[in-house]
Formats: sequence, C-alpha cells, structure tokens
Amino acid sequence: RLGAAPTPEPKFLNVGKWRLLTWNTLADAATRNGFKGKCPGWALQWPYRKDNLLKHIRAYDADIICMQEVDKKYWNNHWRNSFQSLGYEGEYGGSSTYGCAIFYRVSTFRKVRGEVINLDCAVKWAEEMRRKYGRGMRASLYNNSPFMLPPATKHTMSDKEKLNKVFQDECRMLKCGRRAIIFELERLPHTSSSLSSSSSSSSSMPQHQQQQLPKTIRPMGPPDAKRNSARVFVSTVHLYKSDTRPWPFIRLLQAHMVMQRIAAMAKGHPNPRVVVAGDFNSAPESSVYRYMKTGHVNANDADIKGCSVIPCDLTHPFALRSAYAAVLGHEQRYRRKQTTQTPVVEYVWCSVGPMSPLGVVPIPNDSAEKFAVEKLSSDHQPLVVDIAHQLGPTHR
Repeated sequence: RLGAAPTPEPKFLNVGKWRLLTWNTLADAATRNGFKGKCPGWALQWPYRKDNLLKHIRAYDADIICMQEVDKKYWNNHWRNSFQSLGYEGEYGGSSTYGCAIFYRVSTFRKVRGEVINLDCAVKWAEEMRRKYGRGMRASLYNNSPFMLPPATKHTMSDKEKLNKVFQDECRMLKCGRRAIIFELERLPHTSSSLSSSSSSSSSMPQHQQQQLPKTIRPMGPPDAKRNSARVFVSTVHLYKSDTRPWPFIRLLQAHMVMQRIAAMAKGHPNPRVVVAGDFNSAPESSVYRYMKTGHVNANDADIKGCSVIPCDLTHPFALRSAYAAVLGHEQRYRRKQTTQTPVVEYVWCSVGPMSPLGVVPIPNDSAEKFAVEKLSSDHQPLVVDIAHQLGPTHR
C-alpha cells in the first residue's frame, strides 16, 4: 500500500508526477555469508534471484530505478538487456561486485548528462584540507583518532610522525573502491509517467503494464534556461561499511563527495531539483543522516571528532528531506540478519519546495518476523516513492 503524505503540499502550476524505486539487491558474493539456516539454499542461487528481483522491480512500475550491490558480471547479460526491453536506459558504476546502477524510463525522461564518481576521491579532498587547515599537525589530535598507535610505537615517534601515521591510516580506510552515479535528467514535455491520478494514495500495489515502451530517446534541442524546472539531478549511492571498517567518517566523507559533485553539476540552476537515493549504511541518529537532512555537520561531531581527515565542518547547499520520514512521520525499522528489527539505513532524499513526496510504499510489518531473502531475494527492502515535480512557478 502507498502511504499518502499527511499534509497537503502547495498548489503548483504544471505539476509532473513520477515514481522512484531504490533497492540494494544483494550482491551475489554476499549471499554466501550470514544466511545459512535462515533461508533455503535454492533461494540464494542467482538463476532464481535474477528473475525474482526483476519481477519485484517491474511490479512497482517506477520511472527511475536506483540499484545498489549490482554485480558487474550480470550487468550486460541480465540487467541492462532486461531493462532496455522494458523501455529503460541506464548506466553502471562500480567494482566487480558492489556496483550501483540507475535506470530511467525513456518515455518520461531524457538524460542530459551523467557521471560516475569514484568515492576514493575523498583521499584527495582530505589531503587538500590538511594543507589548508593544518589541523593534522595538532599534537593532541592522534589521541582521539580511531587509529590509536601502540604504546611502544607512540614513545619512539615524534608528534609529527605520529600524526602523519594516523592521517595515512585514515586515508587508507577511505580507499574503498565504491562508486556513485549522478544523472541530470529532463522530464519530456507532453508525457505522463506510469502513475495514475490516484496512485499517490492507491489502496493496491501498482501492476506492471504489459505495453512495451519505446527504446529510443526522443530527440530534443540543446539545454536552455527555460527548461531548468524540468530538470532533476538524481544520484544513487552505496556508502561503505564493514566489520573491518565501521568508522562513520568513511561514510560521511563519501556522502560529502557526492553532494559536492551534485552542487557543481547543478551550478547555474536556480532552485535545483535533487534526489539522492540508496544505501547509506547509516542509522537516523548518525552524522550522515544529520548531514543530509541539515546540510551541516560540525568537525567536533561525536561521530568524527579527532579524525585528521575531516579538519573542518562539512556542508552542502541543498534543503533536503527524507521522503519516508516526510510521509510517514518517522523512519522505519526492519529485520535483516539480526533477530530483532534494526533502524533503516536506506533513504530517498528529496529537495524541499520544488519536489514533494506524495506517497511511499511502507516496509511491511511482517519484515520483523521473518527474513526477507527467500521472498525478495535480498536482505534489504525496496523503497518506493511517488514524487510531485513542480514544472512552473508556485500558484498563489
């Protein structure tokens, strides 16, 4: 069921509607860990999973599809071909296993440009900030770093050597090989998405439309300022977290790299429409969540205090809100590999003002009682949001 937004949004002139889905579809390599005895072996096999994942994605009939943990080996021979036959175009970015992908319906959008961002660029940023702020040379800094030096080493090194060692260790942790994708898309004129007029508050799940959609992008002229309001910057991310690299500063800097790049791409666009969707590997109380929601995290934030790679406050210029929190009034919880529910780590962040989340597909309550892998073929839940996209000035 689609949950409707609790309060009415401002009236817009010429409002476009479209649907976005984001889903961590569980990398094939990840099915070998943590699921023994929790679901049947056949449910983890790729021949079954690929068809089941595609079935669920098609059922939501989204105009934009963001995916995480996409295996490169399955990109050409499954994902790209499957979605092209359904009227989508897309792009892949990432390593051989934990890649990301974005697809868009070509009858609804055209791609103006797209970029794949290597999130290891956070290392270069940290080096530049260290030269600018010099905080990495403060003698007290290494005492608060997550990379504490062994006592024997600490007593044989100068303060400068200690700080250099900590900084290099933190930079090494930033090299995760993750990618993010950013698309600048433009709504095509005189088209409507798959959404019906009542889809934002529909009482039933959207059904897959059997009609095949066009495979070619409608030719259009060069971009101009008059069409800026039809543009939307869409990004998908999968921020890094593992048992060996649990530190929040890694994900926070990766998120910052994405938002900096979106800001650079959106420069010159007044009041740009921005959507950032994906697996942030960060709970609602995290610094990553605060950064996305408020556009600011202080360098002395508890999550990152003492990190030599973040010597300054982090900011981004966009007013964003979580679509699920905006519609439901809170972020949800669900069960993954744990025996109890855990906070959601996936989000759809939307611009405040020119875009409004009309409805979401809530995570089912039964996700607390059983593992989803057998049913969904992933240990993550898909997030689905209906979005109203203002294409003209506000009606007063």
